[in-house]
Amino acid sequence: MSDADDSAGWFHQSNNPHARFRLFCFPHAGGGAAKFYTWASELPAELEVLPAKLPGREERFREPAVRSLPELVESLGAALPDAQGLPFAFLGHSMGALVAFELARLLRHAGRAAPACLFVAACPAPQVLKVSNPLHKLPDDEFFRELRQRYGGVPDAVAASPELTALLLPTIRADFTAVETYAYREEPPLDCPIVALAGDADGEVSVADVSAWRRQTAGAFSLHIFPGGHFFLHDAPRNSARLVSRRALATLAGRGESQ
Repeated sequence: MSDADDSAGWFHQSNNPHARFRLFCFPHAGGGAAKFYTWASELPAELEVLPAKLPGREERFREPAVRSLPELVESLGAALPDAQGLPFAFLGHSMGALVAFELARLLRHAGRAAPACLFVAACPAPQVLKVSNPLHKLPDDEFFRELRQRYGGVPDAVAASPELTALLLPTIRADFTAVETYAYREEPPLDCPIVALAGDADGEVSVADVSAWRRQTAGAFSLHIFPGGHFFLHDAPRNSARLVSRRALATLAGRGESQ
């Protein structure tokens, strides 16, 4: 994996001395590493969470966001920190699930260590992903209005501030460009188990489309449905964090694919 300087720029690292398992997390479109701080507080100390720090947000706000998903995955692959001999997994939320999936494929192509598990939340399986009405080409006002109507998740304080909206829109638009121009390539399924998470009130991503991730693994697959919409992972973090914790600890105990 990468050297410390590169990985520090791309991943938040807690340097947890008690870690026995590392969980690399990838946010939804427009989201940042901070989205996983509260979520991670629900996990035991032996599970170290390393959220991705993407350009265009938080401490990297002055950097332009990446508009190509393959380019983003290449950069993350080059910067992925050493797991220090620990088992590791990827967790992606919405756009982040596609990033995690393609990053797992990139590691396979390069002959590098593979994740012990892939957690995908609120995202259609890549082979069924369809973009019928792309948002990234819309004018700013219409783009922002459609974004709020389809997905929610934009705080009222942000929506009410033209200044904040103008600051955030370029990054969100870049992320949607990356997702909506993503081209799935048929390949053999991954060897690692896939755990898929869906919200029962997600108006944009159906449970059926999330369950289609089953085709992307030659290992075990499980589907878990949670109450909530597209942002259930962060709106009620305890339930999803407990599931991830249980599966990670099962992997540590050598039972990852049998749970």
